[in-house]
Amino acid sequence: MAEARPYAVHPAALTLVDRTTDWSFPSDHSVMAGAAAVGLLLVSRRLGALALAAAVLMAATRVYVGAHYPHDVVAGLLLGAAVAGLGWLLVRLPLTRLVGALRTLPVIERVLSPVT
Repeated sequence: MAEARPYAVHPAALTLVDRTTDWSFPSDHSVMAGAAAVGLLLVSRRLGALALAAAVLMAATRVYVGAHYPHDVVAGLLLGAAVAGLGWLLVRLPLTRLVGALRTLPVIERVLSPVT
């Protein structure tokens, strides 16, 4: 969606970052943060919870500095989380099978076996 950034719509507002000409919606910083948080949640709940808190804090700072509206960062967090979560659901089984098949290759067995 082509939405102007807050500092473009409100030129007199205090802006704490350099102004850019790209669109505001969704926040690309928030998309990446949401995806990273979900990815880390899949690996470790503790690390994922920390990443989620950091993602929300980062998203809030994007609003604070005047680069985005609140709905830009919320949409970005949700989009990133959805892509990471759905991607994991779609590729988990095929990748697990592929790794299992690759482990049966003789070269892989030698690399993975302990040195004697």
